Amino acid sequence: MQNLEPCKSAQNLDIIIPESFDWREENPSCVQESPRVSKECSSSYILSTLSAAEDRICKQGKKETVRLASQELIDCDKNSECARGTVNKVLTWGKRRGFLPDTCFPTTGKPEECPEEHLTENECRQANNFYKVVDFCFA
Repeated sequence: MQNLEPCKSAQNLDIIIPESFDWREENPSCVQESPRVSKECSSSYILSTLSAAEDRICKQGKKETVRLASQELIDCDKNSECARGTVNKVLTWGKRRGFLPDTCFPTTGKPEECPEEHLTENECRQANNFYKVVDFCFA
């Protein structure tokens, strides 16, 4: 076992970095099954980004899990694609438009047409039932 030296942050705060940390043990009510990746549209960058957002929502909220709608980004975000994309694109969508729960835009596992007027006529969007990204940065 190694001794851990405190890190000095920009504000001269002592921060102890633990030898190990399991987020699932610290937040057991937030653990949920990993999303399934479709053979027709892997979109793993969307799924992994939304999974991190789901964990953050659960940890800061009611300690209940939520599944966010990957299908909405696949169908409606013109900057997203099934095979390739970036975390930045997904978080930008979340900052500009917010993420819907999966119950509001269910996953089909394949790319489809975005419903016309989706952003203004979706019942969940009209009821403000979505999660907005306030800000993000990459370290």
